Amino acid sequence: MDSRELLNMVKSVKGFSFLKELKLNEFPSKKWNLDFGFSGNVEINGTISTLIIGFNNHYPYNKPLYFIENYDEFGFIPHVESDGYICYTEDNIILNPELPKEILESTLLEVIDTLEKGLNKKNDADFIEEFEDYWSRNRTKLSIKVLSSFRPTNKVQIIRRAKIGGKIIIGADDNVIREIATKFHIAKNLNALYRNCLYIPLAEPLLPPNYNEFWSSKEFKVNIYHNISDENRQILDELLHDYNNVKKEEIIVVSQPKSNGFSIFGVVYKKLKEVCHPLTFDDLSFEISPLEVTRIEKEIIQPRGGGDNSLNQKKVLLVGCGSVGSILAPELIKFGIDNIAIVDNDFITLDNIYRHQLGLNFLGKNKAEAMFKFLNENYPFTTIIPLVDSIENLISNGIVNFKDYDFIISATGSPNTNFYLNKFLFKNNVKTPIIYCWNEPYGIGGHSLLVQNKYGCYNCLYDENLSNKGSFCLPGQHFSKKLAGCSSSFVPFSSLDSHRTAVLTLGVIKNFFKGNISNNPYLSWKGDKQEFVDAGFITSKRFELSENELFDTRYGYIDNKCPVCQV
Repeated sequence: MDSRELLNMVKSVKGFSFLKELKLNEFPSKKWNLDFGFSGNVEINGTISTLIIGFNNHYPYNKPLYFIENYDEFGFIPHVESDGYICYTEDNIILNPELPKEILESTLLEVIDTLEKGLNKKNDADFIEEFEDYWSRNRTKLSIKVLSSFRPTNKVQIIRRAKIGGKIIIGADDNVIREIATKFHIAKNLNALYRNCLYIPLAEPLLPPNYNEFWSSKEFKVNIYHNISDENRQILDELLHDYNNVKKEEIIVVSQPKSNGFSIFGVVYKKLKEVCHPLTFDDLSFEISPLEVTRIEKEIIQPRGGGDNSLNQKKVLLVGCGSVGSILAPELIKFGIDNIAIVDNDFITLDNIYRHQLGLNFLGKNKAEAMFKFLNENYPFTTIIPLVDSIENLISNGIVNFKDYDFIISATGSPNTNFYLNKFLFKNNVKTPIIYCWNEPYGIGGHSLLVQNKYGCYNCLYDENLSNKGSFCLPGQHFSKKLAGCSSSFVPFSSLDSHRTAVLTLGVIKNFFKGNISNNPYLSWKGDKQEFVDAGFITSKRFELSENELFDTRYGYIDNKCPVCQV
């Protein structure tokens, strides 16, 4: 919409008394990238106030933005930022672009409702739930980055801090701080002054200070002592009594409760000259500033990506880190599985980088070691063990003991390796569940087989002629291609095929850990057969089954006379 259309629409909106169209230099803030702005009067809580409506060139596909002309007009209320911006709805609101005027009218009502709730203190709880966000916008805070790996507790205690790589890192002890600096690539040189700081958990939450103001040191002390438990007040007094070696700057880390956990924030005392901790004084004033604390606890970071913290202690053995395995490894970490041993004795070569997760940077590197390096560099809080040998040798040499793991994944795509693993697990009565996964050629499909008890196994899939009964390919066909000689032989499938097989496999693993799978299902995804047929190959009868039929027959492969699992 152009300026004239917007102007006419704004003038016609009920409840908005148009004042003027704004020039670019009159817009509230450049950060919102507004192209048009209009001011007008609106009645809020019985009082006339001036609001600004801002649009960009993409309205009505982007929502209108609203601002209070004088953000201090209503005092400090939730959902109004320091430039007057009013956060009245989520960013993912769905708009009907065919009704631009209706969008404007409905959003204006939401804005008025947000402001009136703030004025009547009906949404003060939002201050508490979003405390860290309001704290971070305080204009008096120091710009230095503070990272905390310390998990909030309910007890006052002394924790540690150090300035490394231009950032203040807070942790339970010095070793944790060093580990964080390393895992988050903050600095290679870990030499620093490691100092004490106080951690104080509040029993009752505080409201954040106004954007342009901050508490005095006396107000801060009152806020602390009035909002901690009697037990913590006693502990704090004891710690302060023995708190020696006060520095020019002292940091206090504070937590307070909210509905889904804790908020954490920091305060720094500056230019100190006293011998005792500043919290011990009632009659002296000190220079203090707020510190924004970024939480880097695993329990905070991992769930944001869908990770399940209950899986953190699970140990997984991944056999094969090729096309499918290299997709599985990082996804397992995102699941919440932090401890993975990766087995592979192959190397990343130029001819397979387009169907492997790791590219040219790892050319010539062993796949297990390359994935170890990649995962350690990109995902903190992980324990990755590369095992550079065949799984057969690792077992024979006593390096791998399946009983040490909670789950095994065979992603080699090699039937011979899978036969070996299957026989070994049953022969030695290993109870650790295993999933086998592999691709079929030319994008025709992929499969996964979970084995967690004696009711079906990998051997059950094969008939007396060693033909896979669960394959989408008619038996007796050969699919290997050669680019040069024998050493360049490969089975044709794409990276997309590997992703689909990995997704199928990950879904089974997720459901297994949730306790949703009780037996040994053989599951498949089915692709388009055209490329397969064009290459001169024939599909099996199983390929003709529908997706529902494939799922319904997921236990049909089981051989009741199997010499491996039915013994």
